[in-house]
Amino acid sequence: MDWRLEIPALLAGVVLAGIPLWLYPDFSLGTSQVTTSWGTIVSNMEYVLIIGIVLAVLGMILRGHLGEKSAKILICVSILVGIWLVFSLIVVSLTVSFVVSRCCPLQIPVVASARNLLAIGLLIPTMTFVSSMFWIIREH
Repeated sequence: MDWRLEIPALLAGVVLAGIPLWLYPDFSLGTSQVTTSWGTIVSNMEYVLIIGIVLAVLGMILRGHLGEKSAKILICVSILVGIWLVFSLIVVSLTVSFVVSRCCPLQIPVVASARNLLAIGLLIPTMTFVSSMFWIIREH
C-alpha cells in the first residue's frame, strides 16, 4: 500500500464532494442555463471520480513505505472524507427533492446523476479505509 497515492485519491474525494456545493447553480436562471450548469457539474464530477478511483486502486496495489502511524492517519482521513461525501450527497438529494422538483422538474435526471456519482465516489474513502485496516491487521 502506498500512502503517496492514497492521499491524492482522498483529495479527489474531497473535490468530488465539493463540486456540487461550490458550483451550485442559481435556480432563478432560465431552464437552459440551469441545465448547462448541472451538465458542467456532472462532467467535472465524472473526471474527478475516475481519477480518484484509479489513484485509490493504484495506492492499494503498489508497494510503498507505510508505517502504523500513516495507516492510522489514512483511516481517520478516509472517515472524514466519507462524512464530507455523505454531507454532499444529502445536499444534492435535498436539491432533487425540494428545489428541482418544484422549479424545473426536467432537471431531475441531471441532478440525480450527480447524486449517483457521489454515491459511487464513496468507494474512494472506503477502499482507503479497508486497505489501511487490512495493512494494520496483517502487520500486527
